[in-house]
Amino acid sequence: MNASEISPGDGAVADAETEPVVDTHAGRSVAPTSCEVPLLHARWAGLLWGAVALALALLCVRGGGPVGWTLTALFGLLGVRALAGFVATFRHAPGVIVVGDDGLALPTALCSGLTLAVPWDRVRHAYHLHRGFSLTGAGPVLVVEVSGGGVGISATAGKLRDDLFVYPRSWFGGEDDPRRIAEIVNRRLGRIA
Repeated sequence: MNASEISPGDGAVADAETEPVVDTHAGRSVAPTSCEVPLLHARWAGLLWGAVALALALLCVRGGGPVGWTLTALFGLLGVRALAGFVATFRHAPGVIVVGDDGLALPTALCSGLTLAVPWDRVRHAYHLHRGFSLTGAGPVLVVEVSGGGVGISATAGKLRDDLFVYPRSWFGGEDDPRRIAEIVNRRLGRIA
């Protein structure tokens, strides 16, 4: 599974093996060992926050003085960043996390157009975090740790370090998707039966 072979998809990819499969020989259920989970973008939230930040920047310009100009620059940068995220949703699909036989396919960021193939021998851990980190928003709920320093990409929006891929709750369509990915990855790594 090469990065060039993987397409980020258009968000309409069906899940592979979401329910346990019944083993016909033993009569027991077998947990899935692969899945594809499409990520979702918040296109209109980016447009809204960009417009609000730029409107606040225009209001601060009228205040003048050093504080007004500082706030104008701050709100202007936040607005431009939010609008750039809005435009990125039109340029690229959100991406798909694929757990397959050869390894993982991990998008580097939401709507980045880059998906990296990580073989199983470089995957170290997958965590599903249950609680948020602050009162105003949820923290990352799926963290995938790889060895070898992020497989060739140094600084991307979805990563805290070169060897961590972080996916916040807002990028997933279902509440169960991050937990299911972490469970399948840890099963593949031999951490759970």
